[in-house]
Amino acid sequence: ITYYFDKVGISVPITFILEDDSISVSVENALITEGKNKILSVSLLPFFVSAVNDNSSYLFAPSGSGALLYTDDTQRTQRKYSEQVFGKDASAQTIYEDTETESIRMPVFGAKSGDKGIFAIITSGAETAEISAVAGDNQYGFSGIYPTFNLRGSASSLVKGSANTNNDITKYSEDVVRLSKCTVKYYLLDKENNGYSGMAECYRNYLDKKGQLKSSATNADAIITMLGGLEERKLFLGIPYHTLSTVTDFEQTREILSDILKNTDSKLAVNLKGFGSSGLDYGEAGGGFAPDKAFGGVKDLKDLSKWSEKNKINLFFNIDTVFLTESAKDFKVRESAISANDVRARYCDYNIVTREQSETVFAYLTN
Repeated sequence: ITYYFDKVGISVPITFILEDDSISVSVENALITEGKNKILSVSLLPFFVSAVNDNSSYLFAPSGSGALLYTDDTQRTQRKYSEQVFGKDASAQTIYEDTETESIRMPVFGAKSGDKGIFAIITSGAETAEISAVAGDNQYGFSGIYPTFNLRGSASSLVKGSANTNNDITKYSEDVVRLSKCTVKYYLLDKENNGYSGMAECYRNYLDKKGQLKSSATNADAIITMLGGLEERKLFLGIPYHTLSTVTDFEQTREILSDILKNTDSKLAVNLKGFGSSGLDYGEAGGGFAPDKAFGGVKDLKDLSKWSEKNKINLFFNIDTVFLTESAKDFKVRESAISANDVRARYCDYNIVTREQSETVFAYLTN
């Protein structure tokens, strides 16, 4: 079916395929037509995954490990939810961070209404999607959850107005995403499996059919994160310089893990975070891809790795390959990613009080 929006000169083709166990619905990005007006996003079937407003129905949103939004409209006011799948676009310039929400790790959503249920999986284009929900909407008497596919990148900036006001100006990329289509599969659930447990089983069966349910790297009883260090600003004869201040080195890590093994009978997985050249702070991409000598260097890391293997501890070296502030071999700040504003994309920290961007702490996005 092609939907024509004559007033703005845009058409959007949507393909519906009835499969053995589901309904597959796709936005055909490559076949979208535009005139002088440009399409920014497509919200797909916003009323398809819905539930009647009562005290027993709910929407399932994949916030963090999963959240349920009950659809009652008498005891509480309307609730709204929206979050980008797999996290926000790192190249997009967010001016304010009003709330702190859990990231979406699974491209799924669903609804339970009475003895009926529906579950949806975004099988293509999840990286461009955000999942939105409205629970307890008494205007319609129904609550719904749906995906919106952002077909163009965006970047925002503040421009001072005549009355010293801040005007939010957003610019969008010229081209649409390089995906031929964005697809969602909808599964109708029976009475016995229409709750969130049935939705989890449906997703597990889907992953199993796709061969994506492989055994994890570890079946650890506990996952421990060891923090290496951070950069510290000091002065020498009035001249400022940065030095790496260690919190935990490789030898201390081994001592801590040895003590845990002596007192517990647990299988451990250990995440070594901030053991690179700039510690937990932004610096060279991947921390230079080598442990800093302040933590003991490569030899001590190898010794720790051999000891961990002998004691059946899964050891992971966590390095940041996304953000950088310093140029290094094969990773140059001048070659970092470009935002929709045609400038270097910057990822900023936020002031914990005002929620505004920090003008002094930011990093660039590796290309």
